Amino acid sequence: MNPAQSTLSGQVDAEFLPPRYRVAKFTSGSADKSRRSHEHKFLAGAAVIAATISLATAVPAAAESEPGRVIVFSTEVTEVAVWEDPDGCVKLPIDAHVLINQTDKDVLIYGDPFCLTPGLTVAPGFGSHVAPGSGSFSVVR
Repeated sequence: MNPAQSTLSGQVDAEFLPPRYRVAKFTSGSADKSRRSHEHKFLAGAAVIAATISLATAVPAAAESEPGRVIVFSTEVTEVAVWEDPDGCVKLPIDAHVLINQTDKDVLIYGDPFCLTPGLTVAPGFGSHVAPGSGSFSVVR
């Protein structure tokens, strides 16, 4: 370090520091602007939270009016299978891996393709891994 850059106390003159390390000098006007900026950010944040809460309470009513869906993921190379408002016994794909219940009723997963041997109940809004070759599912009415 150049002796002209350092004082005897070990402090470095600000003019030799990169701009990001320099301490900004504030006047009373800039402090007021900074305070106003924080107030605006707080108000904007409060507005976003209020909007989110109002949307969150409105979404369930809209979701209940739509038909439910059961979604089954098999593998990364096959498309996701989607059943809109499924009714009766539905045969699962042979390579089914995960079942997601987006209905408002329980879904029963069966060990056979004819819905004869019940196995697992999946609650509304939840999902479950499906054993390979599980067979079928039905929505409890």
